[in-house]
Amino acid sequence: MAENNLTLALWLHVSDLERSVGFYRDTLGLSQIGTTADWPGFALGQARLWLRLGPETTAAAPLPAWGALLLPTPEGIEARVHDLEARGVNFSAPLAETPQGRIAQFHDPDGHTLCLWEAPAEQATPSEAQAAASAQAAETARRTQEITRLLIQAEIAKTSRNYTDAARLYRMALEAGPEQAGAWGSLSYVLNQLGSYTESLAATEMALALDPTMPEVWANQGSALYSLKRYEEALASYERALAISPATAEFWVNKGAALTSLRPSEEALEAYDRALTLNGRLAFAWGNRAWLLTLLGRHEEALDSADRALALGMRAANVLDTKGYALAGLGRYEESLDFYHQALILAPDDPEVLAHEAAARQAMGQEE
Repeated sequence: MAENNLTLALWLHVSDLERSVGFYRDTLGLSQIGTTADWPGFALGQARLWLRLGPETTAAAPLPAWGALLLPTPEGIEARVHDLEARGVNFSAPLAETPQGRIAQFHDPDGHTLCLWEAPAEQATPSEAQAAASAQAAETARRTQEITRLLIQAEIAKTSRNYTDAARLYRMALEAGPEQAGAWGSLSYVLNQLGSYTESLAATEMALALDPTMPEVWANQGSALYSLKRYEEALASYERALAISPATAEFWVNKGAALTSLRPSEEALEAYDRALTLNGRLAFAWGNRAWLLTLLGRHEEALDSADRALALGMRAANVLDTKGYALAGLGRYEESLDFYHQALILAPDDPEVLAHEAAARQAMGQEE
């Protein structure tokens, strides 16, 4: 048998519906919930009260003069009738249809009238609605807690440069809650670090569809496009990032790199200079600037920028190669070979460094 933990309902017979509706609704301030003219209903906390003209003023089906206590039957009224009949209960009226559902009338040992009540299928009782809302709230809370846990773990993995685990955790969080723009943006970043540029682009599109105001996601998109050698598109994405956050030095470096890849130009140099005005300790900005200056044939300036990058601790193969290239451009081939050698220790198979070293050796041979 189902537990009796549902909200009860009561109907009362009255002699004047209009007057009684005014009393319960306007005088007592109860919320009216029924719209049927001859069965007006009201909320009594979580219970229901319906008013009905008494038998002396209507030809209604057999109903007691004072009203009845209604007992909900969520398991189905027929099943409950059969259960009570098996327990020796006699029903004084057959199963009846009413605007508020089906009822079956019986009496307690003292003759008080009771009715089993089955609400219409489309009507949820207040307790049922509350139970559904409570279950939904609990599920939402559980889901939010799980997503938060996954995102914290993902951020820890990203900070530790464990990008494979970070990508897996971000994907799990987004499967549980795909409406999170920031998580899509973070996923795009770690996918760039993993070299999954096409997938990163898809993640940036999801993030920006949810929130197009995130400059770092536009920058992530630009980086993915840049790595795919789609420089014009990359430049457009970097421009979007700068339109939102023009004081971010790294975005100016990105713009300079895209412009350099399209065509070495003064505009690209201006982008690097803007970045260094904002943050003069960006080693990779000095390194990129040095390479652009070598392409522009401004080797003395390139040498100075490369030295600044190295002084800031950026002893990367590309910076050492750039310094060697600038020295070679100044005709200082023997010095350039030393920096090519240092670059090849870090990147022994780099074809660009090997080509530069070979060119320097050839130039030295020609001079001899």
